Amino acid sequence: MVARSNVEGEALPGGTARHRFCREIVIMGFLDGLGLMCYNGTSGLIYYASQARRILISNGGNIATVLIGSSSFANLAQAVPCGVVASRGGTWLAREIDSRFLLNLAQPLDWLLNQVPPAVARGWCHLTRAVGAPQRLISTATAATNGRLYLVNDLTVSVLVAPVVEELIFRGGQEALRLALARYGVPAMAATTIAMVISQTLFAGAHNPDPRNAHFKQMLICGIVFGVMMHRFGLPAAMMTHALNNVADEFERRFF
Repeated sequence: MVARSNVEGEALPGGTARHRFCREIVIMGFLDGLGLMCYNGTSGLIYYASQARRILISNGGNIATVLIGSSSFANLAQAVPCGVVASRGGTWLAREIDSRFLLNLAQPLDWLLNQVPPAVARGWCHLTRAVGAPQRLISTATAATNGRLYLVNDLTVSVLVAPVVEELIFRGGQEALRLALARYGVPAMAATTIAMVISQTLFAGAHNPDPRNAHFKQMLICGIVFGVMMHRFGLPAAMMTHALNNVADEFERRFF
């Protein structure tokens, strides 16, 4: 099934399809799940591989935007709870290790920022502020309602809006960067690692640019979990894990 597409294509083995021209969002249904592609402009061939849960690119054209998500509902039901447990448990474990042994995953970035020229460190702050602008705009708009709009408050924004916006920015960017690196010959494992390190570091920095800050360290662990969910199970799984993680975090802060 292909919905809302300007596509000329032909069927490929295994229930997939190959598309030559498309400039809008395409939703594709397969027996094992759903795939979402959002891209504009390519002179070659793009097709969705259902079993691989990845978009496969073989072209010489330029792809301006690639946002990919794929999942099977059965996989989501199993993967998302595991992701939430990993994010909450991981942040707790990282906090304990940091308090007892003064070791945390943010230390390499902290060391690096102390070695580079001040202008580069300031550039890091400007970059994190730029990528965090959508979250700040949403928070400002929510605060401006001053409770006048029903169900528009910090909790609903944290659970419903922030996970969608942030995952589109950071995990969508992660996947686009991974594909771009792979296209230019970077080995698959290296491309995935580089994309995840950059995406998760920016995700944590968008919440707090200081790698010594506890919030940065917490968001770094959560970002790693969300990034793995994106890579293994697709964008919907990352969004749902993020949303439920925020619910668990809010519950913990209110009652413990």
